[in-house]
Amino acid sequence: MEIVVFKLNERYFGINLKYIIEFIVLKSLKGRNGLPEWVDGSISYKGEKLPFLSVWKGLKLSSPKRKVGIVTKFNTSRLIFGIPKVIGLYDMDVKEELGIPIAKYFEGAAVFKDKPLIIVNPIKLYGKKIEKL
Repeated sequence: MEIVVFKLNERYFGINLKYIIEFIVLKSLKGRNGLPEWVDGSISYKGEKLPFLSVWKGLKLSSPKRKVGIVTKFNTSRLIFGIPKVIGLYDMDVKEELGIPIAKYFEGAAVFKDKPLIIVNPIKLYGKKIEKL
């Protein structure tokens, strides 16, 4: 499985490449303008204002210094998720578990640099709330 790997709070995480439409440089984040409180704001993307949600907030971890945006698709809408600077793209042997507690957003685990790597589904981090956007 092709996994985009990043590090957050000294832990390794990954997102399956199949969820990612495009990587973008995060420019100015606009205010929430009526969006729910759990949405960080919006970002202009190809003439459209898209909701911006941070993976670190969904994981309840602190914000990284360097951030990248990933454009994803949910049903017929697009969303932008913030992730820390990407370490790389790796073809990984994904397991169901590696002794890591399972959460709703968990899609598997792998070993990266001799440490566990948790593969997350960015959409599932926010659950059914995303359907209301």
